[in-house]
Order: sequence, then C-alpha cells, then structure tokens
Amino acid sequence: VTTDSSGSTNQPIDFEKENKYLKLTISALRNQMEKFQIKQEEKIQKTRFEYTDEISQLQTTVGALRAEMEKHQISKEEEIQHAVALSNDQNKQLKGTVNSLRQELERSKIDHDEGVQKAVAKVNDENKQLKGTVNNLRDRLEKTQIDIEDRIQQSVAVVNDVNQQL
Repeated sequence: VTTDSSGSTNQPIDFEKENKYLKLTISALRNQMEKFQIKQEEKIQKTRFEYTDEISQLQTTVGALRAEMEKHQISKEEEIQHAVALSNDQNKQLKGTVNSLRQELERSKIDHDEGVQKAVAKVNDENKQLKGTVNNLRDRLEKTQIDIEDRIQQSVAVVNDVNQQL
C-alpha cells in the first residue's frame, strides 16, 4: 500500500480486471441494446404490417365505395336521361296535339266564317229578290190603281155623257 503527500492511501488498482469488467459490461449493454433495437424493429415492422394491412383494407373499401358511388351516379344519370327523354317525348306529343287542335280550330273557324258569309250572302240575295218583288208588286199596284182611276174617270165621263144626253 502506498501513501501520497496528502495522507491518503492508494490501493493498487488492477487495470486488467477493471478493463475486463468494463468490457463485459459494455458487451452486456451492447447485447441489451441490440435486443432492444431488434424488439423495437419487430414492433415497428409489426405496426407497419398492421397499418399496411389496415391501409390496404381501407384502400379496398374506398375503391369499393367509389365504384358503388360511380355505379349509383351512373344509375341516377340514366334515370335523369330517361326522365328527360320521356318528358321531351311527352312535350313533343303535346305540341303535336296542340298544333292539331289549333289547325282543327282554324278550319272550324274558317268553315264557320264561310257559313256565315254564305248565310249573309243568301240573306242579301233573298233581300234583293224580295226588294225586286216588292218593287214589281208596287209598280203593278200603281199601274192597277192608275188603271182603276182611268176606268173610274172613263166611267164618270160616260155617266156624265149619259147624264148630259138625258
């Protein structure tokens, strides 16, 4: 045992033992650290696999939902197109019916107007004929009255002549 000037005693240090002990400690710590890293890598891989599987399932679900949504959208668009086509067809038929009824109404109005014009023309013609008949009868009546007056005057003249002769 050695003593230094401060009065403490130094014990001989066995560097080899300490070195060996430190190497064993380092080796043990290294092994523990490697085991810990391996466990951590395994956990990471397991978690990565679980999430990869979950992500894959979610992507499959998203793809299926997207396909279903597109199918539904296509179905709705087809329904809309069918409804529009049906509506257009009905509109076309209704326009045809309206045009047909309009033409029939116009023909009916024309026929009615022609009937009224013919009736007016017939009434005017009858009035003209009746006026002609009335004028003829008036002329004949006047002529007959003139003839009667002439006969009366002749009869009066004859009676006056006879009375004068008497």
